[in-house]
Amino acid sequence: MCAKSASAEAAGTAASSRRNFAANLWIFHSNKNRRYLHIEGDLPFMHCVLLEGRADIASYQPPRAGVSFESAPRLRSYTVARDFAGNQTWFGYYHGASLGTEPLRARREALCTDAAMNGARGEMMTERQLEGHRILFDNWLVLSRAMTAAGSCPRDAEAEALTALLNARTAFELGRALQWRQCDPAIMLAVVARQLQLGNAKADLTTALLAPTTLICGGRA
Repeated sequence: MCAKSASAEAAGTAASSRRNFAANLWIFHSNKNRRYLHIEGDLPFMHCVLLEGRADIASYQPPRAGVSFESAPRLRSYTVARDFAGNQTWFGYYHGASLGTEPLRARREALCTDAAMNGARGEMMTERQLEGHRILFDNWLVLSRAMTAAGSCPRDAEAEALTALLNARTAFELGRALQWRQCDPAIMLAVVARQLQLGNAKADLTTALLAPTTLICGGRA
C-alpha cells in the first residue's frame, strides 16, 4: 500500500510539473550561438527561438538553469542578448497568470536598475507578448531545425542558386527555391533560413506558417 501510494504521489508531482510551463527544461541547438542550450521554462525558450530570427542580435545567453527571480533576483534569472555593436539587453520573463500589475512593475524596475548599473538595457517579456508571436515562433522553430539538420552538409550549389534568386530583385515563392534544379530541398531550406536569420532575405513569418507559397525577397538594400 505504501509503495503504491508513493508511486501515485510521484506520478502526480510529475504531471503537475509538466503542466507548469515554468518547470519545463528544453535542449535546443542555437544556430546563432553555434551550440546546444539548456533552457528552463517555456517563456525563455519561446523568446530564445524568437531571438534566433532577429538579424540585429549577434548572440544571446539564456537564464541560468535553476535560478528564478523570486529565489535569487541578483543571480542571472534573465536572458542576456548582444547586438553587433556589443550593446546588451537583459530580458526578464513574467508569467501573467501568477502576478498582478504591481509585482510586474516592481520586477521590471529591478531588472532595468540592475541592467543600467552594468551598462545594459532591461526589458520585461510577458506571457501575453510571447503568445502573440506564436506563428513567428513556430516558423523559427522550423527554420532552426532545418539549419541544424543540414549543419554539416555541403551547400555550394544551394547558396549559389539562392544568391541568383535574391539578385533578381523580385520576390519568389519558397517552393521555387526548394525545387531548384540540382539542389537538395532540405539544404536549400537551411540556406534560406540562414539568409533570413542574417537579414539578407525577408519573408512574412508573422501572419502565416511557412509554406511553399511563402514569398522571399532580398533583405538588405
